[in-house]
Amino acid sequence: MIFRALLLCWCLPLAANAANVGQTPPALTGMDLQSGQAVDLEALHGRVVLVDFWASWCAPCLKSLPLYQTLREEWPRADFEILAVNVDEDVADARDFLSRVQVEFPIVHDDGRLASAWAPPAMPSAYLIDRDGRIHSRHLGFRPGDIDGLRNEVRHLIEARDAP
Repeated sequence: MIFRALLLCWCLPLAANAANVGQTPPALTGMDLQSGQAVDLEALHGRVVLVDFWASWCAPCLKSLPLYQTLREEWPRADFEILAVNVDEDVADARDFLSRVQVEFPIVHDDGRLASAWAPPAMPSAYLIDRDGRIHSRHLGFRPGDIDGLRNEVRHLIEARDAP
């Protein structure tokens, strides 16, 4: 845990502009911890996507992931998806966490390369990506009340494409 936190801090200066609002996000690929299926953010182009960096030692993450699951269920997969990136040093910690917190969205375990590329400044850090593949907003930390604002952002981004 300490090593991962130091790695995140060390990587921030190297990728200071890696995942900023208005930019195309860095690549995100890996294997889903739960299904074993390949995950690729690029394959979701045309959908609104929430990318969430989390860790098992992060107390706010314990609150955010179940609420993200509820949010995911509000729209069809063709419109909205969530990709979570676990930054625990040991994948067993992530699997233990997921045995207690049930979610159905894809979760990739990071070997350090995703955190280096995206440079999340806090745990959790979430990035809302619009249908055009640009980072619309970045959310640092999490409080349960944050889900309402995020829901409104997702709805706005989905409806913006549906408007004539």
